[in-house]
Amino acid sequence: MVRSADGGQATVVRAVTVLGRELRGTAAATGTVEVKGGKLVVEPRSTDFGGPDVLSDATAVVVRRFVTVKHDIEGLPEGLVLQDVAVQGDGFRANLRGEDIKLAP
Repeated sequence: MVRSADGGQATVVRAVTVLGRELRGTAAATGTVEVKGGKLVVEPRSTDFGGPDVLSDATAVVVRRFVTVKHDIEGLPEGLVLQDVAVQGDGFRANLRGEDIKLAP
């Protein structure tokens, strides 16, 4: 699940599996939302495992790899490219760019 967070960031919440075992509960990571290579990327800046901060700090680097989201925007007409994205309370606002784009009805 992805939701908006303070400061124009997004929060990703998901179950975490380490060494083949699913951890109890979920991990939440809050981070920046950017466009890299035409993909929507949510990269964590902070994590929360619902446990002691020592545990969160010690495992944050490992878990960040699992909660970073890199997503292609599907269904765009050929030639239309994602340029920028901003997080809003009701979703994402995307800026796209292209030339001679044909929109099918």
